[in-house]
Order: sequence, then C-alpha cells, then structure tokens
Amino acid sequence: MDTFSVIMRYSRSFLEKRLKQYDINYNEQIMIMYISKNEYTNQDNIAKNFMTDKGTVAKAIKKLEEKGLIIRKENPSNKRENIITLSTKGQDIICYMNKLLIEWQEIVFKDFSEEEIDQMKKLAGKVLKNIASEEDR
Repeated sequence: MDTFSVIMRYSRSFLEKRLKQYDINYNEQIMIMYISKNEYTNQDNIAKNFMTDKGTVAKAIKKLEEKGLIIRKENPSNKRENIITLSTKGQDIICYMNKLLIEWQEIVFKDFSEEEIDQMKKLAGKVLKNIASEEDR
C-alpha cells in the first residue's frame, strides 16, 4: 500500500472524527481553511485553487452558508461576483481546527528529532515544488 495515501487517509479520518459534532465533511473542512487564509475570496478563486468546476464550488458554498459557517455577499464593484468570508461560527471552527492540526502534528512527529522534522519539511517542500511545476505545464 502507498504510504502517502495511507497517511492522507489517517489524517482525513482524524479530522472527520473530531469535527463530526459540527457536521462538516472533509471537503468542507478544506474549503473553510482556504477561505480563512484568503479572506474576501470568490467562487472563481476557490474553483481554481481546488481545480474543480464552479458548479461543485457553488454547491459546497451553499451548504457552508446554510450551516452558518460562511457569509456570501455581492461584490459592490462587480454585481456578478460574490465575496465569501467566514462567519463568526466559521472563525470559531477554524480556531478549533488549528488546535486539531497541532494535535495531529504532535501525533505524526511523536518520536522524531528536530533534525528529522526539518528534513521532512525540506523533503515535503521538494514534493510540493515538483507538483506545482508539473501543474504549470
């Protein structure tokens, strides 16, 4: 079995279990994180970031809005565009998610030395660079 795939599944399971009380699935978690780091974003930016179609993003945004996690407002300078931000409830969940991510890192790197952690970060950086350069093709 592919190690990276297994790690990703464990990560996803970890977050889904701990966020079950908020009725947020994994894709919604990722979208909330993106919105928190990209305040006043729009559906086009989200679709580009996640390399998905606008319809899929529109459905996800609608669910997040119904759950009270985001606010969607018409852009005053472009009436065809909606600006998306986190609601207060969404911000509270992001704070909780950040704590969970710290907890996950503690689990992942439990018996690692600082040097090993630094090496992992460098290697992960290389992997990310390779993926990004491939995506640019």
